Amino acid sequence: MSRQQIEFLFLNIRHFLDHLFMLVFATSAALTLTREWGMSYAELIPYATPGFVAFAACSIPAGWLADKWSLEGVMAIFFVGIGLCSMATALAE
Repeated sequence: MSRQQIEFLFLNIRHFLDHLFMLVFATSAALTLTREWGMSYAELIPYATPGFVAFAACSIPAGWLADKWSLEGVMAIFFVGIGLCSMATALAE
């Protein structure tokens, strides 16, 4: 595999994990909050919406940073960050 193909593979893996973990984090928060706050999932949607909007809005500066600075650097930050956030979520009570 060429370097360009490897970068493309990691870019696609990152994109998959990005969407997967966005749903995993939202689901784990929703399941916890339905118990803690005594609200239904439908009642929690207004609280989740700003997070999804921020996710979409931050994709523009992230893409700009990857273009101007380093695609590899941005992907490395993502993989380290998503790993740390996943571990923190797993340890949450």
